[in-house]
Amino acid sequence: MTWRDGWVAFWHRLPPFRGRLAIARIGGQWLFSTRRHPIAFATLANGYRLKLDLRWSDYDSLYYFRTYEDPLLQLIRRTLDTAGASFVDVGANVGLFSLAAADVLIRRGGRALAIEPLPANMAFLRESIEVNHLGETIAPVQAAVGDAAGTLDLWSMSTGAIANAVPLGWRTGEHQQPTAADRITVPMVTLDSLVRDHGITNVRFVKIDVEGAEQFVLEGARELLARDRPLVYAEMHRVFSAANATGATDLAAFAASLGYDVHYLAPGGHVVTAPPDAASQSLDAILVPQRAR
Repeated sequence: MTWRDGWVAFWHRLPPFRGRLAIARIGGQWLFSTRRHPIAFATLANGYRLKLDLRWSDYDSLYYFRTYEDPLLQLIRRTLDTAGASFVDVGANVGLFSLAAADVLIRRGGRALAIEPLPANMAFLRESIEVNHLGETIAPVQAAVGDAAGTLDLWSMSTGAIANAVPLGWRTGEHQQPTAADRITVPMVTLDSLVRDHGITNVRFVKIDVEGAEQFVLEGARELLARDRPLVYAEMHRVFSAANATGATDLAAFAASLGYDVHYLAPGGHVVTAPPDAASQSLDAILVPQRAR
């Protein structure tokens, strides 16, 4: 264990107190030169180690306190806790949710597809899979997911060594014009073709976090949703969804066409019928198959 790992382990053992995260950030950024050495392996609650860049929003909280989007993580782990359950992680970034669910998948004999289009993020994801010896459990796929096969031109917005991306045509007024260095062309596939090609069955949970392209991912997953009837999380980023002319109405129509209801994610990983505040940046939608009510 390095001195840095030892310091983080000390913080993990502390009970909660006001200002704890702020103090940890100060320590990481100044005392321990996080700004000059931002790449680290975070130890997740299940013991697996995840390579990340602490400059990414809220990844420092994951590193110091093993907490990041806990309601979604709780729902994923709870839903996958059944024999042979598989998990499809669309927009996996560096693989947090796939690794955080890996112990459940192993115990239940399931598998995960971790799909991410950006090479830098995929490099982090592959290294985490290798370090944790999870090659038999998590299959990394470098591609964009949409409603048809082809290619997709993305605008890559870097945060340190890893990045976020949206299709080039979806730039909104709050963003600057991307430079040539920000542009990347990636293969695009449908979710239906991916699960067929990888032999993934009994999908119990699909997580979709693709910066407003959720509707297109869903359109390319009709066979999967009709066959396995999984729970589906779709983040539905409001700004980017508006930029590509999709939104909550389209999501509701799609869900109804396949016999799903649109519910929402609440604290504790609970699924509720009440929608979130209309002013919120994203819509944490949960598609629930009607037979499960």
